[in-house]
Amino acid sequence: MGNVKRTRLSIYFIFAFIIILILSLNSASASFSVWPAKLDISVNNDFPDQVITYKIQVNNKNPYETNIVIKIQDPLPHRKKEGYTNIPDLSWLKTNESLVNFKAGESKFIDIFLVIPNDQKKFQYNEKWEVWVSFSEARNESLESPETGATLVNAVAVRLFINTPIKEQNIQGQVNFMYLFFVLFIVGIIVFLYMKIKKTTASKKKSSIFYFKRNKKNV
Repeated sequence: MGNVKRTRLSIYFIFAFIIILILSLNSASASFSVWPAKLDISVNNDFPDQVITYKIQVNNKNPYETNIVIKIQDPLPHRKKEGYTNIPDLSWLKTNESLVNFKAGESKFIDIFLVIPNDQKKFQYNEKWEVWVSFSEARNESLESPETGATLVNAVAVRLFINTPIKEQNIQGQVNFMYLFFVLFIVGIIVFLYMKIKKTTASKKKSSIFYFKRNKKNV
């Protein structure tokens, strides 16, 4: 009986240990989530005067309060989407907050702003940029002093694919310009040949008159 009792206690102990381990793993993996995982941003109708704003939802799945650090960064070179480049200046993309406090189970929306300087807009047509907005859970970091050297864990990133306005080349205008250039070129050649022929004819006529007067004088 004693052996059976000890065996049962061992089984109960192992079973309880497994349950505790599973709960701890679930708690550790709960972390937080972001939505959507990527954003396709197409800037249409030329560059608008107003600030372009998008929202990203962050959900704290942890059973405890936590701080989330938000950063704008260039994508990893080996993860960058083909055909896309880095944005010329990361400061063109901003967030309303860089460090956000979340209660246990709380969900919030983070605003993302695309602000391209007016003096740069004319140079940024037909561009494709990839930018990452990273979210990391901050340990040992307070909202009052965000530069105290926090340990960042459970980092995830939302990939932003930004397509600037397409500025189509004016094909008809180019054709008209080429046609005008061709016409002017032909007219220039005609005028040049006409002047050259006129000059040659005048020279021959002058030579003929001089020869006639000279012969008449000799007679």
